[in-house]
Amino acid sequence: FLSYMYSHPDFPKTSPKQFQNELREILAEDVTKYFNPVNVYRHMSAILKKRSTGQPVSLTDLFGYLLGDLLLRKNKEAKLSEQRRVLEKGQAPLPLYTCVNVKKNVSARVFQEFMEFNPFEIGIAKYGTYTKPENFGCKFYLGNIIRKFQEPPLHFLQGIWGNAYSIQLKRLVKEFFRLGSNTSLTGKQEPKEEEEYNNADDDDEDIGNYIPQHDLGDDDIDSSTDDDLESNDSDESDSQNLESSLDPDYISLAWKSYHQESKDISAIQYTLDFITTEIYFEERDRRLETVTRKRSETQSSRRNLLKEQKKAKKLEKCKTQKSVWEAVVDSILKFNATNSRVLRAGLIYNAMRGLYLKNVLPISELIVTTPEDDDDFKGVFEPATVDMKKLFLVDSGLTFNLPFPVLLRSQRVVDLFLCFDFSERESDDLPPFEDILLAEKWARVMKIPFPPVLEVVEKLPKDEPLKECYVFENEVDPYCPVVLFFPLVNNKFREFKAPGVKRETEEEKEFGTFNIFSDSEKPYSTFKFNYSKKSFDRLAQLVEFNLLDSESLIREHMKKAVERKRKLLPQLTTEMKNQLRSIKLKPKNREMEEKFNSYMQSMDEE
Repeated sequence: FLSYMYSHPDFPKTSPKQFQNELREILAEDVTKYFNPVNVYRHMSAILKKRSTGQPVSLTDLFGYLLGDLLLRKNKEAKLSEQRRVLEKGQAPLPLYTCVNVKKNVSARVFQEFMEFNPFEIGIAKYGTYTKPENFGCKFYLGNIIRKFQEPPLHFLQGIWGNAYSIQLKRLVKEFFRLGSNTSLTGKQEPKEEEEYNNADDDDEDIGNYIPQHDLGDDDIDSSTDDDLESNDSDESDSQNLESSLDPDYISLAWKSYHQESKDISAIQYTLDFITTEIYFEERDRRLETVTRKRSETQSSRRNLLKEQKKAKKLEKCKTQKSVWEAVVDSILKFNATNSRVLRAGLIYNAMRGLYLKNVLPISELIVTTPEDDDDFKGVFEPATVDMKKLFLVDSGLTFNLPFPVLLRSQRVVDLFLCFDFSERESDDLPPFEDILLAEKWARVMKIPFPPVLEVVEKLPKDEPLKECYVFENEVDPYCPVVLFFPLVNNKFREFKAPGVKRETEEEKEFGTFNIFSDSEKPYSTFKFNYSKKSFDRLAQLVEFNLLDSESLIREHMKKAVERKRKLLPQLTTEMKNQLRSIKLKPKNREMEEKFNSYMQSMDEE
């Protein structure tokens, strides 16, 4: 949603609320229409063209094209660097997007390197290597571009940021099959199982015209109907002989003669041609009527039997027989290449190829992760392999679904986090702390200050209902940020339509009474791409309500953060001065050195 909003030509003049309404209309559409063969063929052609230029491709490219069709639409050629226009004058906050670089055969929980994307630069903070978005995807060696490619479109980056769908391709395909199982490959709606069974009576008239012999087994009919079948075969052969005896050239000639206005043919000839044609059609109709009457007489004894057999076969086919689309789905799922991260992860050329990595960070060459490892974040300090030609980029959510790593960089000095966790759970009553506990574990491994989440969670009463907001803070360490954690829960919203305003009418009460994850129909799911407007409004208003309900709590902690910063500022200024004085400027930067000395002098005067 963030990339969609920032790439929109009307942003920031148009409010986010308006973009939310546009997204509401988009998600109310049938998204399976973007998976039609024409669209997929067009996208595959573009992907093959990209490959022909020498760039690596994967299923993430295809997923990116589909996201472009769904979200960007007319603005499909938008690029990340173009989002600078709304940032140059401070019109909007800096958007940050993330993914992780992984190994092709090691879990993303074990080895991961967080990559940050913004309109000005893309890179991995672990190594301090960054490049402009215009150069992302180019072929590098020793830090130099040896082959230049165009900046990738935004939809390709969206495919990387959200390619958990590509990584978990089997589940995605099954979900889309479930969404589109009632849609044929031609785009026409097929009847549902119950409808097909109930509509079997409408097909009775077709039974007499076409009886699929391969659908009737030896035990399907008794011996008394053998003669009927033979008679029917005879009648059908008569009908085929009759049809084949028609002379379309003669009929066409007769009618042409009748309508022709040539003086070379007399009126008598016109009349003879017309009468001959009429007699021919009358004879054909008479013989067809005879064949039809015989057929109806011979079929009357078995019509009911065939009718019941057809109903049973249709119902059984709905339950067990695979459709054409399902067969295609199965072939995709069984295709070995779809099980390989090489084809499912986003692939780009390695910008660090050939570089020498100095151990400026606590990188240990003794730590080497393997496919058998299952310890979370074991490879967090493992150095990159700089001789790798390509990087494997996947959705950060495959590590954990909260973007703390790019914000916990010491240079950003974040004091207060508003953390919204929309991760899916098995039911509404289950604790929603899995991902933030993983974020805490990652911070502990990286030795970065983070509030004691596990300690607070363990002290929560087990029978206490989930709250709209949880506060995680370290009251001892003033440098540790505070996290206001907003899980996806529907408690107060059931009774209040706004903070302090109770629901009164039955319609209002019905609107607020719904389950998010406990509903057996799964109205909200990570792999659900289609939402009714009512479902969308419920979820959007729920999140807005939970935030507004905690407004006083947010203001309170913002005030505390400002006061804490004021107390620490003198100490921070002294530390910053010492760090700046330790910088050794190169002699050729004389102008920069003079400006630096002037700046340090002004700080000392303050």
